[in-house]
Amino acid sequence: MSSPVKQIVGRAPGKPKQRRPGKAERRLQELARRRAARQLLRVPWDRFSQAQQEYRGWESFSLWVQAVVDAEGRVPAQVRRVLQERCPGFLDYEAQYREAHLERAFPLPLLLLEWIHDRVFAHAKEEGWLDALMFFSVRHSHSQCTWAYWEHCEEEWKRNRPTRYPSFEEWRLASESWGICNRLARKQLAGGG
Repeated sequence: MSSPVKQIVGRAPGKPKQRRPGKAERRLQELARRRAARQLLRVPWDRFSQAQQEYRGWESFSLWVQAVVDAEGRVPAQVRRVLQERCPGFLDYEAQYREAHLERAFPLPLLLLEWIHDRVFAHAKEEGWLDALMFFSVRHSHSQCTWAYWEHCEEEWKRNRPTRYPSFEEWRLASESWGICNRLARKQLAGGG
């Protein structure tokens, strides 16, 4: 899964500049932007803004789950407990899905995002503005920081597997205070991204 930071700027923060998107890719991005802009008109701004903030929180949660699950190669008890608390019914959903899709099952973090979209943001999906919520949320500096921090953890935890993983709250706070996040936020405020 490619991060929004990579999708938006074509590279992860701090990495060497890579190729520019081709004509077809730019066209697809423009179509997605237009669709999101049309959907945005379907919802009052204050309601959208509140949902966007909530979405970014859930996105952070799903990335924490992905980081720990990828590092462990399984769902450890720490993550299982938090999933049961924050997402009642998800683990049963995931087990049923795996049973029905033995040959080509999606990874748990993708199933979690689908579950979140279908349950937490069902109103946005039913009212036709979920794509706008996702489109604009992943372009927010908070989201870009979270994705960049997730990439950092993925790389770091592959090299040095932690003896103890941070709780979600610890991980979220660390992602918000990570050095690159301040630079991304300043760049966005200055109109550069």
